[in-house]
Amino acid sequence: MKKVIIALLLFAVFYSGLIIYQQQMMRTSMSPIHLNFLAYVVASFILIVGLSLFHRKSLIQHSKKGMIWGMLTGLSASIIGDISAMAGLRFSSSINWSLISRLSLPTTFLLVALFLHEKITKEKLLALTAALIGVVMVVYKWGATVTFNKGDVFFILAMVGMSVGNILSKKAMEYVSSIQLSLYRIVSAAILLSMYVLFFFPIPGAIDWIPPIIMGSCFVFGIVLVNYVIQHAGVSFFTIGATLVPVFVMLFSIVFLQERPMFTQLLGGVFIISSIFIFEHKSIRKHVKGAIHGTTKVQTIS
Repeated sequence: MKKVIIALLLFAVFYSGLIIYQQQMMRTSMSPIHLNFLAYVVASFILIVGLSLFHRKSLIQHSKKGMIWGMLTGLSASIIGDISAMAGLRFSSSINWSLISRLSLPTTFLLVALFLHEKITKEKLLALTAALIGVVMVVYKWGATVTFNKGDVFFILAMVGMSVGNILSKKAMEYVSSIQLSLYRIVSAAILLSMYVLFFFPIPGAIDWIPPIIMGSCFVFGIVLVNYVIQHAGVSFFTIGATLVPVFVMLFSIVFLQERPMFTQLLGGVFIISSIFIFEHKSIRKHVKGAIHGTTKVQTIS
């Protein structure tokens, strides 16, 4: 359980930092699609070299079913999800994306119940409600105008793509490890994006490799952590836990961008953290009792 919580926190920290960095990169001349493509190329190189040196079994031992599910995960989450989100930002606002992306919570819960047959308990519904309230309080600046437009259709498509990607990840890990799934997802995303870029949207001029290297490194670390949490704790837990991302984005904005948080944002952070404890209060209670009496070990979160 400790490893899962640590992995979830590390994911939230690194992904939040990536969001802050991406916001800065949006102001550069490089297209978001080109930046995403180059980042996945770098991520593929890092992961393949790393596995060649430290875990060759992941490269040698393959499962055809796992590979197919992994490629579908890359198509859904890394291609449809990422590109739709960037397309939406061209026509709509980041506030709209922050709000619409949170619909992934009920969407994922519904998909988990339908396709993975996980039970939706009272605790999970309460955690879902607390997380939704908390995220809205964190990401929405009260008084700001929200106008929905056609560009938000891309945001909805991105949200569905990412939610489906989480479900496909869980299915893929019935056949492969979390590391192998990360490899299949990242490499398939790089290949699919390369076909689009090379034939329809070539990169003009020289390439500044520093942003893709930074983002590619973050992609490797983040996707490996996501798959680890999903494998050991389930899709529902990861979906709730990922709501920590807006909290860390807010904290990083305070530290690095000198933004002042509103009281509602701080209160929203409390709601989000509470939702995680509500979701897994039984496992936490068992873990504490085991630590006290030295009799119980909690290996995974179910």
